[in-house]
Amino acid sequence: MSQLKIIDTLLTFSKKQTDRLRQFVKSPYFNNGYNAGQLVELLEFLLKHKKKGVDKGVLQAQFYPDKPFVEKSKNAIDNPLADLNALVEEFIVHQEVDEEVIRRSSFLKAQYFGRIHRDDRFLSLISRYRKQWKKRQRLGFEDWLERFQMELLAAEYHDIFKTQDKESGLQSVHHYLDQFFFAQKMMVGFMAYFQQKILGKTDAVEMEQDPVWMFLYQNYPQLEVANPVADLYYHASLLVDDPDNANLLDEFQALLERHQSDVPEEEIRNLYAVLRAMRGQQFRRSGGKDLIPFFLSMYKEHMEGGFFAVKGKLKSSSMKLLVNMGIMAKDYDWVRGVLADYPPSRVINTRYPEEFHRLCQAELLFAEKKYEEAEAKIVYRLFEDFNYSLSCDILLVKAYYETQNDLLESRIRAMELKVRRAKLGSFDKQAYLNFISIVRKLMKYHWIKHEQKLAKVEEEINADNPLIQRAWLKGVLQS
Repeated sequence: MSQLKIIDTLLTFSKKQTDRLRQFVKSPYFNNGYNAGQLVELLEFLLKHKKKGVDKGVLQAQFYPDKPFVEKSKNAIDNPLADLNALVEEFIVHQEVDEEVIRRSSFLKAQYFGRIHRDDRFLSLISRYRKQWKKRQRLGFEDWLERFQMELLAAEYHDIFKTQDKESGLQSVHHYLDQFFFAQKMMVGFMAYFQQKILGKTDAVEMEQDPVWMFLYQNYPQLEVANPVADLYYHASLLVDDPDNANLLDEFQALLERHQSDVPEEEIRNLYAVLRAMRGQQFRRSGGKDLIPFFLSMYKEHMEGGFFAVKGKLKSSSMKLLVNMGIMAKDYDWVRGVLADYPPSRVINTRYPEEFHRLCQAELLFAEKKYEEAEAKIVYRLFEDFNYSLSCDILLVKAYYETQNDLLESRIRAMELKVRRAKLGSFDKQAYLNFISIVRKLMKYHWIKHEQKLAKVEEEINADNPLIQRAWLKGVLQS
């Protein structure tokens, strides 16, 4: 079941935010329409049932019992839902503005006292701000930008009002502007570089055509930036240039561990994801089982370190990665633990958390050779990541093959059509098509034990070509 947009939003709120939302919706200043009372009741009903989920039909029956609900048509419940959703989004804006005001309070006060020419108050605020800023432990983009803006404010004040301070402050302005620019440019440049060279996206920005980026990248060591965020993204870019360099990868990991307490948590999570992606490239190229225990150990360590979870929730891509690796390592109890610790209500970055969670359960059940149970778990949805939709097809193809189901050929045809129409990278598309081709050959020759033909199929499986589910195909051939 696809969640209502408003429930999806409500699930992101903490208890404190939910309490504030209740007050916000009850306030006649914000909720002053003709249906204000109904919106309060509707919010309470949604909050009560948000974990289990509720659809429009249930809401219509609750609030308009005398009016029939018609699927995919305008219903009586639509307007109140839209009004409440608008209120919730207005609440989010106020929350963000309040947090921004609190974060920038020193700057805003200094700006005010500078404008009314109160030297004593202005200079006192600047001095106190600088002392407090030095105590910050994790410096990120916003910190460098905020410090630059404060130093610029101070420098402009010195210049305009000719204070007695001998230093104009322009050196600090340049320093913190450079710090912000270096960090931001290295991060954005790395993202485009990664998409272009590792993911093979044809629409990615070609960073070689960016003269500023190329100057920074080629001269970074001589610039002596001394900014942990910029340093980390620079080393990550080096890895993109030479992804098979084991020494570079080890150096990046050591640098990441060294700066773990210096960089904002969100950036740390992103950079650990880069580390896993680059290690994954290494794994993907080798395909060796000896690396599986190493990766599982790394993933467990990252789970314990909090480098996967985002405020107690798990991204769908992270859950799929963990489930897949746990299955490859045959650590089924650990996979069950991950699925239990992160039920659908704690899965984010998908509109279909329930169906996605069932897909992960089906992967585990298939690995345990519970083919019929795995098949029953699969629910097709147009997932945001098309590969998840194809994962449903792959699981069914494998389950039908194992049980010799008559629907196997029709499922393969449907999957092939879907792959050929999909906008996939050339490598991934070929990997799916090669899988389909080999399954068809196994259907033709494996069940009748045609040894000569099967030997050629084995060569095809072991060849250095794009292919998904290589391990399963090898297992089928050996059975």
